[in-house]
Amino acid sequence: MAGLKEIRRRITSVRNTRQITRAMKLVSAAKLRKAQAAATSGRDYISRLGSVLGQVVEALPEEFISPLARATNPDAPRMTLIIAGDKGLCGAYNSNVGKFVQTSKLVTVHSILIGRKAIALGRLYKWNSWKTYEGLSENAIDWPIEELATLVTTELAEGRVSAVDVVYTKFVTALRQEPAVEQLLPIVISQTE
Repeated sequence: MAGLKEIRRRITSVRNTRQITRAMKLVSAAKLRKAQAAATSGRDYISRLGSVLGQVVEALPEEFISPLARATNPDAPRMTLIIAGDKGLCGAYNSNVGKFVQTSKLVTVHSILIGRKAIALGRLYKWNSWKTYEGLSENAIDWPIEELATLVTTELAEGRVSAVDVVYTKFVTALRQEPAVEQLLPIVISQTE
C-alpha cells in the first residue's frame, strides 16, 4: 500500500499534468483559430478576382485575348495539379484527395503531384506523374509558385495541354474538409458579379 508521501506526490503530479494539458489545449485552440482565419480570409477576394478576370476576358476584342484565356489545342489532354500534405496523422485529409482523383478519373500523363502524401498516393494508385514537388514549407508563399506558373502557362500556350485543373482539400469547417477540383486555366468566364 502506498504511503502518504507517495499519494501526495501522485496528486501533485496529476495537477501538474493537468496544468500542462490545459496550456497545450489553449495553444492548439489559438493555432486552430489562426488557421481557420487564414483558410477563410481569401475566399471573397478569390471569388471577386475570378469574376473580374472573367468580365475582362469577355470584354476584350478577340485579338487581345491571351492564350491563358482559351485553349490553343482543345484536343490536347488536360493537366492536373494534385495537392496533398507533406505529413500524415490528419485523418482522411490526404486519402480523400486520392479517392476523389481516382473516382473522377482526373489523372493524366500531365499530372503534377505536390506534397509527399500526393506522391505516396501516386505510387499507391499507380498514377503516371509528370513532375513532383515534396518537402515544401508549410507556408505556401515559399513554394516554387513561379516555376509552376511558368510550366503550366507554357504547356497551355504551346498547345500541349488543353486545360489545367487543381485538386486540393477545401476547408469547410474545422471538422470537415472535402476534396475539390477547380479549373485554373484557361480562365473561366464567371457569370456571377
